[in-house]
Amino acid sequence: MRASLVTSKEELNKVLPHKLSAFPAGIIVEEFLEGREFNVGLVGVPPYEVVGISMIDYKDYPDVMPFLDYRAKWDTNSPGYKISPENPKIISDVAKERLIWIAKRAGITLSCRGYFRVDLREKDGRLYVIDVNPNPDLNVDSGLANQSRRSGLSYEALVSYLVEIALKENLYEPAKQAIYEVPEYSAI
Repeated sequence: MRASLVTSKEELNKVLPHKLSAFPAGIIVEEFLEGREFNVGLVGVPPYEVVGISMIDYKDYPDVMPFLDYRAKWDTNSPGYKISPENPKIISDVAKERLIWIAKRAGITLSCRGYFRVDLREKDGRLYVIDVNPNPDLNVDSGLANQSRRSGLSYEALVSYLVEIALKENLYEPAKQAIYEVPEYSAI
């Protein structure tokens, strides 16, 4: 839906009434970060294991919106449906380690366990976490399954490993000290 990305205050003023009628509890308006998008798939409990890193460079898809909306993910008739996160084309070891470090810190901060994905955008050489998905799609064609296959682990082996982690999870004892304390009535 084009109304999910506006590029001017005038467009925002046109879209807001429709969005607020659809979501009367409120909406979040945030700055759009142009740039490459990275997805870091992780499993386990801290310190986590990396399943893989995928990337979308929207410059390779000039005819679609520079983000994956609902239709791009699920509607086979959507122009964005053809976009598939892939192994990063060229990424330095330093950049890869930075992505992993940020993704793991995000997972620890939000107490993620089992499997999850952290999505980041690169803007002006800086990385920003745009989403932490504690329960990403896990079907045979999902991003996490594709990352797993590219890392040499079959879908069946990934699912078996996740079951094993879940059975052992009660042995994990969370850190005694919080990394970041969120106020009780915070919007986070």
